[in-house]
Amino acid sequence: MTKGLWRLVSGAEKCPGTDAEAIEKWELRAEKAAGVLYLNVTKEQHIHLDGIIDDPVKIWEKLAIVHVSKKPGTRFNAYDNFFSIRKKEDESLQSLMTRIDKGMHQIQNLRPTGFSLSELDDELTCMAMIRALPDQYAHFTSSLLLLGTLDKTQLRDAFLAEEVNRRRCAEVDSALHSSSTTANSTCTHPNCHHCNQSTTSTCVQCDFCGLLGHTQDKCHRYIASRQQAVEGAKNRYKRGNKA
Repeated sequence: MTKGLWRLVSGAEKCPGTDAEAIEKWELRAEKAAGVLYLNVTKEQHIHLDGIIDDPVKIWEKLAIVHVSKKPGTRFNAYDNFFSIRKKEDESLQSLMTRIDKGMHQIQNLRPTGFSLSELDDELTCMAMIRALPDQYAHFTSSLLLLGTLDKTQLRDAFLAEEVNRRRCAEVDSALHSSSTTANSTCTHPNCHHCNQSTTSTCVQCDFCGLLGHTQDKCHRYIASRQQAVEGAKNRYKRGNKA
């Protein structure tokens, strides 16, 4: 702005009509604006600007796309940080209010264009649903936050699918455990169908299926269930949009 170039970066100042002299002046100023932007990003960022280094509008838009991800997951983290703000021991109330204002400004910057109050209500409901899940749903939560869009209907479908899959896996594991316990009489761990030792060594336990011998992140049933839940939610959301 101090250089009088911001209107070119924001796109407010368009290229003039057919006057060759006016066009020439506008292009020179546009190149100056592009140069200022290009020289004020680190060398590591230059790769994002290949092919657009003379267009200030495209440079600004590209940097926004790379560094400001306006997805539900990023807004969820911003909301979580916002509601976790607490007054520090030696902090003044003025400083506390400033930090709160900064947190809200970050949330507003992460909202897409045209974000409505109704969408905010739906999104806060989704955030509350996700935040209420315990630690054993961590992988399921992560998969939800990677989605490009998230609404109550889509999230409810994913929740129901996750619950059905967990119940089904629990039933399958129960049957496997019963047969494994019968076949392996030397195993000292009643919930472990991976351990064939006759000693009393300790096995890790999966938080998802409850069996010993592996952790949740390596549980094949959990990985398959999570993927099925996410894909099912995506498909239902797509069908809803087409309808």
